[in-house]
Amino acid sequence: MRPRGASPRFVCSHSARRWLPGGIGALLLALGQATPAFQPGEAAALLQKADRIKTAFPAEFTSLVNSLAARLDELTPPQQELVRYLQAWKDLYDGQYDIAISRLRETIRATHDVTLQFRAKASIINALVMSSQFEDAFAELTQLLVLLPKVTDPAAREQGLIVAAQLYSEVGQYDLAIAYSQKLMDENWLGRGVCKGYDWKLRSEVMSGRLSRVHGEFNAAIDACTKLNELSNANFIRSYAATVYLRNNQVDEALRLLTDHYGEVLQSQFPRLIYRFESLLASAYQKKGNGAAAHQFALRAIDHAVPNEISQPLVVAYHLLYEQARTALRNDLQRFFTTAEPPTPEERALYRYPMRRRAISRPRCNTMSNTRPWTSAIWMSPRPASSRISGSRMRASRAGCKSTL
Repeated sequence: MRPRGASPRFVCSHSARRWLPGGIGALLLALGQATPAFQPGEAAALLQKADRIKTAFPAEFTSLVNSLAARLDELTPPQQELVRYLQAWKDLYDGQYDIAISRLRETIRATHDVTLQFRAKASIINALVMSSQFEDAFAELTQLLVLLPKVTDPAAREQGLIVAAQLYSEVGQYDLAIAYSQKLMDENWLGRGVCKGYDWKLRSEVMSGRLSRVHGEFNAAIDACTKLNELSNANFIRSYAATVYLRNNQVDEALRLLTDHYGEVLQSQFPRLIYRFESLLASAYQKKGNGAAAHQFALRAIDHAVPNEISQPLVVAYHLLYEQARTALRNDLQRFFTTAEPPTPEERALYRYPMRRRAISRPRCNTMSNTRPWTSAIWMSPRPASSRISGSRMRASRAGCKSTL
């Protein structure tokens, strides 16, 4: 007989022999299908491509960065630092400002690349501006502008000029914003400077009230951005044109411009651009007299807004909803009181002169479901708080007219 303890060993050994050939084959197959190592120069080329297409092709950019992050161990330390910077930039694009700032500060501490430090600092300023932390943004910008003349990398210079124009435009320093925008257009790295410089220049001119009509510069700017597939910049410029149209009560032109490109804006998945368009659409429909559509787009703007962010389009959306609610309440009150039976002269006198209450021997007998004389009298005649009718007497009066004042 086989010992009791031998049977499990026999079974395990038998199972192992059955599994072994197939298991080794599966393992070899998996190793054969593993992603091959980067070819010389391949990782650098992918990183450069991801960096260039951030705003032009955001979906492809995200895919590239995720694939590079998954193979971080295969990259050199400087390449790893650039991947982490691009991940922080993606957080910034998605409106996760606190996460982005934390990652960017870590990049500045970890890297010895002066250019990458400069770019990370510029991105921090961008995040601070978009989260309305202007004091901190100015402190960072002061340091950045000191370094700017020493920076020779064109991509880094472009980024520094953009955040300078952005910050000055957001705080109302439009002359400085236009000056940095023009410098950006003059340098025009890879043809991008005209597109991105026009974006901030036209915004500053519209916000400052210097532009009273939509002219040829808008079309030139949109064409420059469209050729580079910088559709977000092109649609921001369209939003500035729509703002001018609405100021001039050219509502149909504004609606046409916004609705034609609203689908494209949604595809960008850029929160600031999406809720800007929706806020403008709400204002346009409100001017057009379509309150339901205005209400819908105002709610959409609030839903798409970045949490805890305060911005002009968001303020517009909330104000529109407030005005709609206020108008609806006013109309309801007007209907309520105009359908009620008007108060008698005695009732008016009762509320104007509280001391004459007991001079009225019999209150009017009406229920709230029929007419509302007491409420009408209260509404139509000013009176001190001491002259208000108590709730018990009001109920008694409505119930059977057996209570006297």
